[in-house]
Amino acid sequence: DQGVDVPDHDIYYADNKKKKAVTAGKSQRQIFENNRVKYIIVKEGDSYTSLTAELELLPWQLSKYNETSENRSLSEGQILYIQPKRTNAEAGKKIHKVKSGETMYSISQKYGVRLDKLYARNQIETGTEPQTGTELMLRGGAKRPKLPLLEIAADESENEEEMIFEFDIE
Repeated sequence: DQGVDVPDHDIYYADNKKKKAVTAGKSQRQIFENNRVKYIIVKEGDSYTSLTAELELLPWQLSKYNETSENRSLSEGQILYIQPKRTNAEAGKKIHKVKSGETMYSISQKYGVRLDKLYARNQIETGTEPQTGTELMLRGGAKRPKLPLLEIAADESENEEEMIFEFDIE
């Protein structure tokens, strides 16, 4: 799994609202939580290699949890999840209205939701981006169009022949 290539302007940066002074392994790095998923804020000089060693993670974990490539450079202030993201956004966050410059990747990072689930839930083809103002579902099933109900005229149902089905039950 190679992940997605995310241009620099598409990175979601943390607002640092939910600070928790927690240690991870031997690290004294501050650990934050979003949607019950732990993440860190990238510092200057951090790399996937240095962070996997510091946080005692396997090399593939950070790129998989953040749905990107290990070859991708990190930017100071970037959110980097250290646990798998969730299928749904946290309770109370059902819809997100897309703002200018946002991408599906940046929205998935913002809410701690898996990118593939965000695409599927909103019936958007992977790799395409929503237009500004689009409302994306963050929780629940995929949007489904309402199908029209079939109405049978009273005179049609009266003229149909009776159908009889026989079953052998053993």
